[in-house]
Amino acid sequence: MLLHLLKQLLLVHVLRLIVVSGALVVGGAADDTFSAQENVTATTDTLTTGDNLNGGAGTDTLSIAVSGVAPGTTADIVTSSIEAISVFNNSTAAYTVDAALMPGVTNVYVNGGANATTVSGLDTLANLHLISTSQAATVTATATATAGTADEAIILSNGAAQAGAMTATYDGLEIINFNAAGTTGSATRSLTLASADLEKIVVTRRCSRKRDC
Repeated sequence: MLLHLLKQLLLVHVLRLIVVSGALVVGGAADDTFSAQENVTATTDTLTTGDNLNGGAGTDTLSIAVSGVAPGTTADIVTSSIEAISVFNNSTAAYTVDAALMPGVTNVYVNGGANATTVSGLDTLANLHLISTSQAATVTATATATAGTADEAIILSNGAAQAGAMTATYDGLEIINFNAAGTTGSATRSLTLASADLEKIVVTRRCSRKRDC
């Protein structure tokens, strides 16, 4: 009975894995989170060229905490069955995740941070989530992914542009579905949504009280 209960708990637990540089890491049946550090320090930097991450079953996330002097761009990381990329850029400079070898990403999260974050080379039109951040956020997708004439994705804001004005850029989108899930900006601080191909923004607002909508 106890063994059965432990197995059931494992199925719903979010497994947090520490990424070992240069290794093949495979997730399990749960919703796995691969936690990595980027700080250009050999002894603590756990995300480097040649890493190969397989999420397995479930909805899996690559979570990257960037600190110190950022490496500029993290590239040549191979992932499979990992559906989300989440970045916390608390480094001293802008940071880019080259996702050219990360197929099938459906959601990108930019969390807080001290400098700009870019996720480039996606083969999908992943949704962009701006979580308590006031730093510029950019997503780029491949020409194949943006070849349509009505390409769209969600940009969700929860606490964005609170400390200062910011811009979220997603070139290739003709339609941005903007979801104001939480407080966004103020009378003096704005969130700008940008795309070189933009034709329409569809706004959805979540209201805590019916009379606020």
